[in-house]
Amino acid sequence: RTLAEVSRIARTLLSPHNFGHIAVVAEGNPGISALLARLAAHLAGFKVIQSTPASLTSEGNNKNEKLMFLLRDHEILEDSLFVYLSEFIIHGNINHLFSPEEQTKIVNSVRTDVAQAGLTYNREVAWEFFLRGVRRNFRICLIVTDAEQPFHRLCQQFPVLISTINFIWLQHWHPNQL
Repeated sequence: RTLAEVSRIARTLLSPHNFGHIAVVAEGNPGISALLARLAAHLAGFKVIQSTPASLTSEGNNKNEKLMFLLRDHEILEDSLFVYLSEFIIHGNINHLFSPEEQTKIVNSVRTDVAQAGLTYNREVAWEFFLRGVRRNFRICLIVTDAEQPFHRLCQQFPVLISTINFIWLQHWHPNQL
C-alpha cells in the first residue's frame, strides 16, 4: 500500500503544470504523509523545499532544478498565501511575488538562455521564458492533517483547491503498520 501511494504522488509530480500539484490528506499522521511526499519527490527528481515561493521559483528556474514546495496546513498563517498559490496553479502567474527590481534581475539572468533557445531577447520574452521554466519545474504539495473545518473553509474560499489540485487520501495507519 505504501509503495502504491508513493508511486501515485511521484506520478502526479511528474505530470505537466496544470496537473502536477497535489494535496495529501491523511487522518492523524501528518509526519507519515510528509515522509511519503518527500520520498516521492526524491524518486521523481524533485528537491523538497519549505521556504517562500518567490525564493523557490527564482532559485529553481535559474538552475533548471525541479522543486517541490512542501506546505503543511498548520503552517498556513495567512489566506494571502493561498491567493498566490491559487494564481500560480491556475494561471502559472507569479508576477506579484517579485518587485520590479527583482523581475529585472531575473530577466537579465535568463538572457543567455533566451538567446540559446533561439528567441529574440526583450523583457517580455525573457519573463515568459522564465515563467515557462517555473511552470515546468515547480510543484506544490499541501499536507492536510485533518479534512475538517479549517480545510473545508479553505476549499470554500479557494475553489481551485478542489478543482485543479490532485488529492490523495491516505487511510489512518495502525501503529502495528508503522
